[in-house]
Amino acid sequence: SDPTPARVVIPVRNTPPQAFFIEEKLPPDTTLTVATFYFGATDVDGDQTVVGFYYRLDYEPDTLWHFVSKDSASVFLTDIEPGQRTIYLIAVDESYTASDTVSHSWYVKPVQGRILLIDDAKAGDFPTGTQPDLFFTNFLDNYFGSNSYTFFKVENGLPYSFFDVDYMINNLGFDLIIWYTGDQTEHFSSAINSFTTFLDSGKKLVLISPAVMNVLLNPSFTPSPFARNYIGVDSIVAWDKILLRNEKLWPQSTFYDTLQCSAPIISRFDGLKVLSSAKVLYVLPTISARWSGNPPCIIANPATNPQVVFSSIQLYALNGRNNAEAMLYRMITEELRFGKR
Repeated sequence: SDPTPARVVIPVRNTPPQAFFIEEKLPPDTTLTVATFYFGATDVDGDQTVVGFYYRLDYEPDTLWHFVSKDSASVFLTDIEPGQRTIYLIAVDESYTASDTVSHSWYVKPVQGRILLIDDAKAGDFPTGTQPDLFFTNFLDNYFGSNSYTFFKVENGLPYSFFDVDYMINNLGFDLIIWYTGDQTEHFSSAINSFTTFLDSGKKLVLISPAVMNVLLNPSFTPSPFARNYIGVDSIVAWDKILLRNEKLWPQSTFYDTLQCSAPIISRFDGLKVLSSAKVLYVLPTISARWSGNPPCIIANPATNPQVVFSSIQLYALNGRNNAEAMLYRMITEELRFGKR
């Protein structure tokens, strides 16, 4: 026999995995105190060798890491401390070799008050020189106080996770949500399941949107029951109309004052056919060249103890008599019975 047989030494080295956040599912750059993160990992030894992840938030101790299995690969965070936040992530394989740490940073807004104001409008949605966000924040500052509300923007879309959206609407202590959209874009329709829960619990909604009925009652699709059951709109009788400077909306109660167009033009709003159970607050003026009769455009639903005020026309642009804030306050306090002094 050979006293010195040949041999081959093959070193066995386990390669650590690489962790990452799934970018297209990341929360917005700014969130409220809730956010969901989705994790991913690769491993040259085979992705199947990855068994899970550890994560922690920046304000937690360096030694406190939370484990998430590969099958879950996500975390739903609530009660996040406000401020600039960072989440750290590592992946581990079946031999518990750890990846390098990766991180993602974002900003968490504090929650305050019982009112949530949602800005669902892109910068280009409104005519140059108009600032609807200032109209609504000034309104809330003047009538309810600067600490009475939380202001949140969704102009680039709602958070990816349904859980984030639903928690924001139903679990952060808001009793009134004011949601306004652009003339042609909106994200409210993507949240109607959460608003069904919100309204069924007796809470209140002010929805100001020329765009939402283009989705909920689009004749090319099956109508959403939310339009009838919660907003009180049966159908649209005048699509995508315009109102010119100084033209007026007529109140249907002596309790309200005439509203007058203050912008050069208000475009793309709808004239409504409402259910008999709804209460008409304002109708369009008689302009036979643009529509028939006086279609409603601002309503409350249901007529008895309303929970929703809906306007198909931009309220901020109806301030020609400097009374739009006062009329909105009346709608909220008298129709919705919220915050009445």
